[in-house]
Amino acid sequence: MFLYTDPWQESCAQIIYQLAKAWKIKIDEQLKKLFLIGILSDTAWLRFLKSSYLFKVMLELYSPKLNWSKLYKELWAIQPHNVFILAKLLKSSKIIKKIKTFIGYLNLPLGKNYSLKSYLLANLQLLAGVDNIVLISKMSQNEFYVSLRSTKINVGQIAKKFGGGGHRLASGFKTKLKPEIIKKKILKELWRES
Repeated sequence: MFLYTDPWQESCAQIIYQLAKAWKIKIDEQLKKLFLIGILSDTAWLRFLKSSYLFKVMLELYSPKLNWSKLYKELWAIQPHNVFILAKLLKSSKIIKKIKTFIGYLNLPLGKNYSLKSYLLANLQLLAGVDNIVLISKMSQNEFYVSLRSTKINVGQIAKKFGGGGHRLASGFKTKLKPEIIKKKILKELWRES
């Protein structure tokens, strides 16, 4: 197994692109599109950039053949079932105003449905007055996935404490701890960092 983390990068897709370049992997039009989709998804369509370096990477990936409006629709098209799931999540969640944190548990087996997770996280990041997102989703009967997002706190360090990883503003980890226990532990970490 190969493990590489770079907490200063803003996008996992950016890291993979840089590794592909370093390993001299041929990057065709399809790969360019996939890297761009990853960057746009990881940064919520560039809303959470902290540096201009990512624009340099995007220029390297740019192709005149890419249809930006189609790409946007592919990434952010609202499916009726996604709206239902978002509504269910919002109903069972809370916002802790003192630390500007949204915390929610979705008792649905999202498994590896990354597009749905991206949709939920991107919409949650638009909540006014919220800097931190904690989304706990069920993976199986006894395993959960915790997604962490922030505009200010290094959530990559928090995820690392639980055996996970990611980068400064977006990270996550798997756990067998019950949702109520993990909520308390994560909130304790966020209080410490705030």
